[in-house]
Amino acid sequence: MEKKFTVLTIAAIALVSLMFAACPTELTLGGGGGETPTWGGGYSGTVTGSGFGFGGSSVGVTLTLVNGYITDVALDLRTQTPAFVGRHPTVIPPIVIRDNSFDNIPVQIISGSTRTTEGIIQAGNAALATIPSVEGEEGTN
Repeated sequence: MEKKFTVLTIAAIALVSLMFAACPTELTLGGGGGETPTWGGGYSGTVTGSGFGFGGSSVGVTLTLVNGYITDVALDLRTQTPAFVGRHPTVIPPIVIRDNSFDNIPVQIISGSTRTTEGIIQAGNAALATIPSVEGEEGTN
């Protein structure tokens, strides 16, 4: 009985360790260290863009920015095939927030849903292009 308990305890500790190892590390706005330029010269507000996902259907992205940094990413994937939406809402927003852009998202980040990912990137960049600059220019980074 004691040996079985020890084996189960070790297995549980190993499982918990793997779960924490798979979690992303703490994200720093703008990629950290202030190296990433802000959007719109420090724009704060919400912008929305759309793109084309699987089958040419619409994909939407709404971004919330504070002082030129993306602080929230909401994906509207209602028109996409549910089997291909899967992890997009949990995988892509942290990358965008960390990097303050859509530039570093691998198109095949989620296997089998390349078109959905392309639509999200397209919609995100369309949203970023609408950001008014503090100086009055649109889409400056």
